[in-house]
Amino acid sequence: MADFACISRRVIIEVDGDAHARQSDADAARTEALRSRGFRVLRFSNREVLTARPAVQEAVLRALGGLPVESA
Repeated sequence: MADFACISRRVIIEVDGDAHARQSDADAARTEALRSRGFRVLRFSNREVLTARPAVQEAVLRALGGLPVESA
């Protein structure tokens, strides 16, 4: 199960908490399995999402092909 996905653009976004530090091998295998099915996987830490939101948004937009972001 992915945190977020845009099926039409084949992009999956994972937001990883501290627990992921202990399961990096499993995460890498899962990412590779998704990539082998044609998905681009973006991984961000919780900290990045909370403290570097503009950079995270820019990376997601780039992956989606420059779709505009709606203001919240």
